[in-house]
Amino acid sequence: MASPKNTIVLLQTNDELNGYFFEIANGQNKLYKKVKTKFNDAVPASNSYASDKAAFFKTLDPVYYIKTEKGFIKKPRKLKDIVELFPAKKNLWRLS
Repeated sequence: MASPKNTIVLLQTNDELNGYFFEIANGQNKLYKKVKTKFNDAVPASNSYASDKAAFFKTLDPVYYIKTEKGFIKKPRKLKDIVELFPAKKNLWRLS
């Protein structure tokens, strides 16, 4: 069983998410995904009846970027945000 190959690219997004992204789609418009992980320290027990909490890593929700000829679409949340950047293709989408 072969695993898919991921391309990792360095992007300068000029915000707190500068860094390395996974390239999901390549073409005229590119789709990038940023995966972040947060480290939570160990917490000692507050008293003798409670137990300690071990340190752990938590994977945060991924952040997506779309790179177009006009620039970056940062964190596209709604289809409407994406459609506004492609007015020529607006009639292809069903917006409610």
